[in-house]
Amino acid sequence: MHEDRAHQFIGRLKWEVSHDDAGREVDQYDRPGAYYLIWVGPKGEHFGSLRLTPSNRFCMLADCFADHFEGAINPKADVWEVTRFCISPNAPKSIHGTVSSSLVKSACLFGLDNNVSQYLGLCFPSMLRVYRRIGWAPDETLHSLLDSKLLMVRWQVDFPTFMRLFASSVESVPADVEANRRPMIVEQVVN
Repeated sequence: MHEDRAHQFIGRLKWEVSHDDAGREVDQYDRPGAYYLIWVGPKGEHFGSLRLTPSNRFCMLADCFADHFEGAINPKADVWEVTRFCISPNAPKSIHGTVSSSLVKSACLFGLDNNVSQYLGLCFPSMLRVYRRIGWAPDETLHSLLDSKLLMVRWQVDFPTFMRLFASSVESVPADVEANRRPMIVEQVVN
């Protein structure tokens, strides 16, 4: 997962984020209390993941982007942050949409199970199309005051959203991947 994050965020998107000597993208939010939804391929390989963190404990948006979205970030126990949404370059392209859709459905279910009322996230405008395609269009979109290419998005977590996500169409999944459709939920334990 961390190697694929490095590929996406450092290699492809050219973000200036930290990585360890093994080339894994790891940051200060990879710590106890962070949860990961991980879509695992048929051989146990990482096909996609995202990180969920409670905004009142540690929040990248509040810590690093508060002046981009003045007054819009209000950390609370029921507002969680979605970060490091990543699809592996090793996942078959034919299932990228399925992996993405499955991850957001699982995030919604996780939110319902854990009394989350909203998710916040940071993205580029091009991701709005992806979110709409997989049935998870943000309820609110705020433009950065300092960077025109940066958006903060907010999703409600409620039963109607859950039903809409599960009613949306999902691409077919090859038989060799079918057994591993559901993402695993992992709580971060840092050594």
